[in-house]
Amino acid sequence: MNKANDNQTDGERLQVKFDLLKAKTGMKKAEFARVFNVPGGASMISQHISGNRPISLDAMVAYAKGFACTLSEISPHLAAEVQQASLLRAPDSDQVGNLLANLQDWRAQASSKSQEVIDKLTLLAKKNKLRDEDWQLIDQMVHRFMNR
Repeated sequence: MNKANDNQTDGERLQVKFDLLKAKTGMKKAEFARVFNVPGGASMISQHISGNRPISLDAMVAYAKGFACTLSEISPHLAAEVQQASLLRAPDSDQVGNLLANLQDWRAQASSKSQEVIDKLTLLAKKNKLRDEDWQLIDQMVHRFMNR
C-alpha cells in the first residue's frame, strides 16, 4: 500500500469522525484544533482530511484524544509503526551494569580527553538517558579499546 493511498484512507476516516462530531456537538475543525492542540490548526486538519499532508504522530495523538478513540482508528499504519517502535526496549539492568564496568575499564586506558567523554557517558548510563549518538560513541570505543 503506498503512502498516498494510506493518507487518503486516513483522511477519509478523519472526515467521518469530524462529520459525526459536528452532527453531535456542532464543533467545527477550528475549535477542535484549539481545544485538542492539533499541530497546524484547522488548516492542517483540512490537509490531513484531503490526504495532501500525512498525519504526524502529534496530530494523531490529538485526534485520538479529541475523538476518544484509539490511534489505529485514526491511522492503522501509523499506529502499527508506533507499536513497532514500542517493541524497542531500553537496555536491562544487567546490560547497563556491564556497560558501566566496561566504561570504567576503558577509562583506565583512555587519554584525559577521552576520560571526560567516558565520565559523561557513565553519568548518562546510570540515569538510563543514553541517546543514539551516545551509543555510537560507545560503539566506537568498543572497537578502539578491543583492538588494543
